[in-house]
Amino acid sequence: MLHKIVIEIDTDADALSSLSSSHLANLWHVAQTNPAAYGDRDASQLVKALGDEIVRRWLADVPADRFVHQAEDQYRNRLAKLHHLESAQ
Repeated sequence: MLHKIVIEIDTDADALSSLSSSHLANLWHVAQTNPAAYGDRDASQLVKALGDEIVRRWLADVPADRFVHQAEDQYRNRLAKLHHLESAQ
């Protein structure tokens, strides 16, 4: 006969960066299956922290486009449109 088993996971949300990626992924899955009520603050904060760490690691290995948008782009874009309108006349 099977007996009811309760599994408790103990983790420090402030030390997620020290965990292996495999352990982190397992924690994320366990946190998603947490039987806490929908909207539970602690459960939500843990899942967010786990997800943030997973995304941080993923982005660390992905080269990002740099300088795609610059502060002066809007100004240059408007000048180019104005120049285009003036030269069309």
